[in-house]
Amino acid sequence: MSSPLAVVPDVVALAGDWHGNIPFAMSQVDRIHMAGAHLIVQLGDFGFWRDDPATRKYLSRLDRSLATRDMQLAWIDGNHEDHARLNLLPVDVETGLRPITPRITHIPRGYRWVWGGATWMGLGGAHSVDRLDRVPGQSWWPQEYLTYEDVTFASRPGRVDVLLTHDAPLGVDIPALRGPSLWPVEEIELAQRHQALIAQVAETVHPAALFHGHMHCAYRDALRHADGSETQVRGLGADVGQWRENLAFVDSYGRDAAADIGFA
Repeated sequence: MSSPLAVVPDVVALAGDWHGNIPFAMSQVDRIHMAGAHLIVQLGDFGFWRDDPATRKYLSRLDRSLATRDMQLAWIDGNHEDHARLNLLPVDVETGLRPITPRITHIPRGYRWVWGGATWMGLGGAHSVDRLDRVPGQSWWPQEYLTYEDVTFASRPGRVDVLLTHDAPLGVDIPALRGPSLWPVEEIELAQRHQALIAQVAETVHPAALFHGHMHCAYRDALRHADGSETQVRGLGADVGQWRENLAFVDSYGRDAAADIGFA
């Protein structure tokens, strides 16, 4: 298997949650292609669900769309994925990535790669505050939550310039979370504990930039570290909102490249 992350891209498209939404995913692939990007890195809640006709149709149609445009898609897992099935799929021994289809590849938690002089890392996972309304093994999987081993592996020595996560780090101001919550207090506390794990990893590896999905909200803020430095955080929207808010175009260092390709 050749790694879709092996070639340094001029521009890479980052995408927020797609939730297996075929029309939305197809339209985003088309827009990204027209913008001139050949690689998409999707930030979780991708839509890798149970091995049923709906999921097979989604993956098949998306793979064909990517192939037609000579594009690749790599993704980190969100909370709403079939983690039990995903974790049974083999990781390629040469690349360390998990192939799903010829054009779709999963990035395991804590995986790092280098583009030019910048080191990137993917770190999936989040807590589902609506898990009590879901069915275990059908629409909710306990493996959604980062483990101690995940956090330890992601926090191994070495600076990370760009951190891609599904969940947001605790300590940033997210517009979607302002005001009272409709979810049970216990679930909010579990969600915040998971966000604290993301912040812990960021505090250790000190990325210059962090991009995430999950919150269905496009925003920008800074995560401040104990030594006074900052990580620039950008959250992306989901398929339930405006398509522009679902995308970010960046260069190999994670710097905004939307204006360079006329997308701004």
